[in-house]
Amino acid sequence: MSATAPPLGIIAIDLDGRITGINRDNAGGAAMFNRRGGDLLNVFHVPCFVESGIAEDFRRCLHERLRIVSDRLQPGPEGEPFYFRYHLSPIADGRGLFSGVMAFVEDITDLKRTGGGSHRERGAYRLLFRSAPIALLERDASELKTYLDGLRASGLSMFGST
Repeated sequence: MSATAPPLGIIAIDLDGRITGINRDNAGGAAMFNRRGGDLLNVFHVPCFVESGIAEDFRRCLHERLRIVSDRLQPGPEGEPFYFRYHLSPIADGRGLFSGVMAFVEDITDLKRTGGGSHRERGAYRLLFRSAPIALLERDASELKTYLDGLRASGLSMFGST
């Protein structure tokens, strides 16, 4: 969430939604989510997870035991928008029993911001192309140019030239 934050985080939750593991580099960032001061954070009670919809994605992954990839917009500590891509996967314990969800979290803020700019540029180009009074065509005229250059080299001048 800051200039020094890693672009990738890893979070593990148990069947009740409690965060049981978080990679060390992001452990300090978890304090931002802990508004209640509890021992273990619960993804179903973290306000920014609930508001962004990621809590529901965790719930779906837990109940349906399906892999989910979800892009979510979340506010940062100062209210600035951050975009995260969550890769949620069901995990099993040593006996092969379903035991929670593992989430890989990517900060895709820069990707989303630059992607939005290219969408606007494409839209402007399409509008220009559709509103042009004449057709815009691109043709390869290199063979014609080569032929005319050959005629010029043989001494034939262009029509209308003196």
